Amino acid sequence: MAEKYEYIANNLSLDFVNSVSGRKGLNGEGPLDYKVLNDKLEDYSDLVDWAHKAGIIDDTAAEKLNRLGRKDQKASQKVYKKALVIREAVYRIFISLVKGEEPDSKDVALLNRECIAAREHQELHFDSGHFRWDLEIQSEEPEGIIRQIALSAAELLTSGSLHRVKECSGDNCGWLFLDTSKNGSRQWCSMKDCGNLAKVRKFREKNH
Repeated sequence: MAEKYEYIANNLSLDFVNSVSGRKGLNGEGPLDYKVLNDKLEDYSDLVDWAHKAGIIDDTAAEKLNRLGRKDQKASQKVYKKALVIREAVYRIFISLVKGEEPDSKDVALLNRECIAAREHQELHFDSGHFRWDLEIQSEEPEGIIRQIALSAAELLTSGSLHRVKECSGDNCGWLFLDTSKNGSRQWCSMKDCGNLAKVRKFREKNH
């Protein structure tokens, strides 16, 4: 049985962006005119499941968060909806940059607010001769999932690897990934999915 989620983007925030089957561009101008195809995050429990499988919360935290969700459904639904808003803002920021356009200031401001909130939960630790920032994860607080995603996006946006963020060339895919290949030649989210479909289509066109 195929896994519901795939983690192939080489970056946490981009993997979160890819928690849909695809994004289809509409007839408007610019990268912001699109619709989501088959959202894999259908409810709060899916958000927790995605974070668990991504490795940003452990078994105990996942159990606590799911228990909290059942106890306060109104609050958990609010977090779930907020996570989807953040996901699409992150997508629009990166896809704008990929296409050489300026990101919408509202999306940047939204991400910035989440990063500021996340920084309040960071602690400076000294380990093995080096300092590092660690995010204080409170397993009973579902906002911690959003904080980690926001910081991941911000770190990539301010890194020297930003130019390696690409969009899959597959039709109606829209998945994003960080191309870590040596020669920067990766075109597809996955060869077994969009890459394979493209090979089959090219073969058929050649043999018509």
